[in-house]
Amino acid sequence: MLNFLFKREKNLEFESESQILKSMCIVNNKYLLVGKLDGNLLIYEIENKCLIYEGKISYSINCLMGYEEDSTKFFVCLETSGIFLFELNRINNEFEINLILKYDFHQLCVKRLKSLGNYTFASCSADSSFVMWDIEGRIFYKLKDQSHGLENFVIKKKDSTISNLITVNDK
Repeated sequence: MLNFLFKREKNLEFESESQILKSMCIVNNKYLLVGKLDGNLLIYEIENKCLIYEGKISYSINCLMGYEEDSTKFFVCLETSGIFLFELNRINNEFEINLILKYDFHQLCVKRLKSLGNYTFASCSADSSFVMWDIEGRIFYKLKDQSHGLENFVIKKKDSTISNLITVNDK
């Protein structure tokens, strides 16, 4: 059982299978995002220590990542496929999320997503593909490696060239 204790909220407990946490991330030290196996997304405001949003995205949330250039935007990768860019908006005193873009670079679920800075990102998938792309969805590097079952990678910045930027770890 995993507990979150907030000053203004009750102790939140996740016990049942539908409440299993799948992914968590902190967005610019402002929000804690929690993705659950049942597809629900919880967003906590860190400063006020309170839940500000709870809603169903769809399917299981596989990974989450904040968008470093804007504290109101974040990426969600689902267990199916696709990477989604959402924006958190406050209207009066209520919070809502809006879909901004969907990226379809992979055929199966995205296992890992990483910001490379300067509005560029890298992702890898259960379909053994690795893609480097920008916020507009333009692909500038793609690798499809059937032999190693590529599902994870490590970014190492040796210098500013792309060829020296990526080290791939296979299973």
